[in-house]
Amino acid sequence: MRKRITALLLMIVMIFMGILIGSRRSLERLRDETEKIFVDGVSGDGYSIQSDLDKILADSYNLYTVAKNYLSLTDPLMEELLSARQRLAESTDPSEKFNANESLLEAVTALYFKNKEAPGLTEAHAKLAAQFYTEIVSRNGTIKNDGYNEAARKYNGTLKNFPVSIIMTLIRVEPLELFAAA
Repeated sequence: MRKRITALLLMIVMIFMGILIGSRRSLERLRDETEKIFVDGVSGDGYSIQSDLDKILADSYNLYTVAKNYLSLTDPLMEELLSARQRLAESTDPSEKFNANESLLEAVTALYFKNKEAPGLTEAHAKLAAQFYTEIVSRNGTIKNDGYNEAARKYNGTLKNFPVSIIMTLIRVEPLELFAAA
């Protein structure tokens, strides 16, 4: 009789452990797939928030390059643009990237409009600066419609559903950050 009880308890523990391990693996796989959207895009085609941020970094430096022909390198707006670019380049998580991108957009806008009024600005450089500025603003619009946040919200919602919500506390699965203000 004792052996049966021991065997039954052992079987229950093994089933419970199997459920926890399987749940963790499934949630980790779902998390990895969702995180991948930030870099690879919803369709895996590279049209993603990270791709847009990389292009914003490049275009903001191109705007800086045009502006340095007309403004002092020690101009606070020039320095702020470089600082904001660096913060974005060094950001690691979605909410941090969001905040850094917002700061960079402010710096780009201020520099663009100051450079627009710079004495001696050639027509060619004015058009080039306008092109870079327009591209940055456009990419920010594209980012707002990206599917990453929707996928992250769906993943986070999954974590709140029963029985996942109970299992989640036992296996320590964290929700995903959104590309939004923290």
